[in-house]
Amino acid sequence: MRLASCSYRPTRCRALPPLTAEPAAKKMQTMTTVAPEFNYSELARQIAARMSPEALLSAEDVGAMLGYPARYIRETIALAPGFPSAIRLQLDTDGKRSFPRWRRTDVEQWVVDNMERRRARGGRPRNVA
Repeated sequence: MRLASCSYRPTRCRALPPLTAEPAAKKMQTMTTVAPEFNYSELARQIAARMSPEALLSAEDVGAMLGYPARYIRETIALAPGFPSAIRLQLDTDGKRSFPRWRRTDVEQWVVDNMERRRARGGRPRNVA
């Protein structure tokens, strides 16, 4: 039996169960199992659809592109001045509309414009001695 790391008093040490290779082998089996029902052709179709220049991107897609969570895109970035206006498609005759979508080209252009503006603005003023 092996002892766990303990304080300076040996009475506070607790015994750990003996090490075995069985849990590691079971974990390895579950890690190497591949889901046979995974549809690679559907995944390829979705990737191709999102890569088209005129694709409509969701907040999740824009967030993945910019490195932000979807909630931050919806609540902050989308409300920023100069960010492209959202497109909301009508879903049914009741007037319900879809979640906001943005054209890929518009978002990419906004990124390029903001990068140029950031470079022109420069960083914070430095004390030059």
